[in-house]
Amino acid sequence: MAMMMVTSLERKKNMDTLMLEELKKDTLNVKNSFKLFKNYLVEKGFKSPMLGAMKPCKVLTRKVNNQEILCMVLEGELTLKSLDVENCFGKHEIFFIEASHEYEVKAGHRGSEFLFAFKNV
Repeated sequence: MAMMMVTSLERKKNMDTLMLEELKKDTLNVKNSFKLFKNYLVEKGFKSPMLGAMKPCKVLTRKVNNQEILCMVLEGELTLKSLDVENCFGKHEIFFIEASHEYEVKAGHRGSEFLFAFKNV
């Protein structure tokens, strides 16, 4: 499972490696993976985990704001572009978007479903 930090991978690298390892071990048990991810979000101060979906090839652009976002892809793919870096995330992969950065998210050719949460900073 890949975890990508938009700006400083090193700064957030140790962001609960154990939780990520548990998710990696448990990818066949999807229900438990979601439970672990939701618990992790609450422990880290993220509010209101939500399910999201994007139609095929849809693009979402966000301007600079004061919210960090943590997202787990459930189905399909999401391509994240920020600071001229582009990364593609697939099923059960997690990514983090720091506050104060513009970003763009694009769904894959079959669309995407994801679990995400915001945290005001």
